[in-house]
Amino acid sequence: MMAAAEAALAGGHWESAISRAYYAVYHLVVEVLAAKRGIEAGRRPHDSLANLFQAEFCRSGFLFSARDGKDLQQLLEDRHDADYHEVSLNRVKTERVLQQAKRLYQKLLGELGKNA
Repeated sequence: MMAAAEAALAGGHWESAISRAYYAVYHLVVEVLAAKRGIEAGRRPHDSLANLFQAEFCRSGFLFSARDGKDLQQLLEDRHDADYHEVSLNRVKTERVLQQAKRLYQKLLGELGKNA
């Protein structure tokens, strides 16, 4: 899914790139919650999922840092802005969001790989 965000960035579709990057991370968060805690989290509201991720993994320092929790929350806010608000987006802002998303995405993938 992160490839779709990169493709949108390359095409100059800032809103789509940010939204796709968020959803790539979102789906991995759902998978990590299920794999590491047995929590089926797929039908939760996005804010609720971010809070659950922070409570289960970040606040206790288990698997993820406080920064990771803040990054997820920031990605959610950036996605809301891109999808629902009139915000001024450009390549620099979008690249920053994607860089943040890719860092968390890779960390989530790494934790899933430990389950294999």
